[in-house]
Amino acid sequence: MKRVVELIGSFWLGVRYCVFPVGMRDTGMARVSPWMITGWGLLYGLVLCVVFGASWKLFGDIYFSEYSRLRIVPMAMVILVGSATGFKQLLGLAVTVDRLAGEGRSDGAVIPPVKLPGQLAIVLVILLKFSALLSLPYHTPWWPGDWRRYFNFLYPVMYYRVLILLGLWGKTGLLVAGATGPTHGATDDVDRAFRRKLTIKSLIGNLVLTFVMTTVYFSQWRNRAIGMLVSVVIFLLVYLVSMIFSWRGKGHDRYSMFAIAELSELFLLLGYLAIAKFL
Repeated sequence: MKRVVELIGSFWLGVRYCVFPVGMRDTGMARVSPWMITGWGLLYGLVLCVVFGASWKLFGDIYFSEYSRLRIVPMAMVILVGSATGFKQLLGLAVTVDRLAGEGRSDGAVIPPVKLPGQLAIVLVILLKFSALLSLPYHTPWWPGDWRRYFNFLYPVMYYRVLILLGLWGKTGLLVAGATGPTHGATDDVDRAFRRKLTIKSLIGNLVLTFVMTTVYFSQWRNRAIGMLVSVVIFLLVYLVSMIFSWRGKGHDRYSMFAIAELSELFLLLGYLAIAKFL
C-alpha cells in the first residue's frame, strides 16, 4: 500500500510539473520518474477522448453541411480543454518564439509577458490543430479477419486513437527536449532536476512505448510499416527542432522544452493526415 501511495504521489507531481506553471520544488521533481510524464500523456489523451465522446453525444449533429460533416463543437471542446490543460506548453511556445524574434524579455516574472510574435504563434498553432482535428477522415472498419478486432476498447476508432497518441507524443516530445542539448544558464532548479532524471535508458524505454503504440494505432491491414515510418519521421522532426531551439537559445530551459511538447502534438496530427488515405 505504501508503494502505491508513493506512485500516486509521484504521478501527481509529474502532472503538476506538466500542467501548472508555478508551485514545484526541485526536491519534489527529483521523485518524478520520466515514466510518470509519459503516464500523464496517456491519461491526458484519454481525457481528450472523454471530452470528444461526451461532446459528440450532445452536439454531434451540428455540421457546416451534411457533405463535409465537420465535427465543429466536439473538436472545439477538445481544443478548449487541450489549451487549458496545455497552458504551460502554449506559454513555452510563445516565449520561445518571442526570444527567437528578439522580443523575449521576462524580467524575472514568474509568467513572462507574451509579445506579438508569441501571440501569433499561439493563434497559429491552435488554428492548425483545430483544422487538423476537423480534417480527420471517417473511420473505415477493418476486415472481419483483421487481428485488431480482438482488442475491442484497446483499439478504438481512429478519432480516439489520434487523441490518445496526441497526448502521448506531446509528453514524449517533452522528454526528448529534456534529454537533448545543454541546459540554459537561467534554468531554475526544478527544470534542472527534471533534466537530471532523464537517462538514455528511460528515454529509450519511453520512445519504444510511443513507437509501438503509434505503429499499432496507425497500422494498415497486414501492414504495420507505415505506422513505424510515421513514428520515425515525427521523432526526427522533434529532435531537429529541439536541437535548433537549444542552439538558438544557448541551451534548453522550461519554455523551450514545453514549446517542443506543443509542437510534437502538432507534428502527430499532421503526420496522421499525411497517411490517412493509406489506412
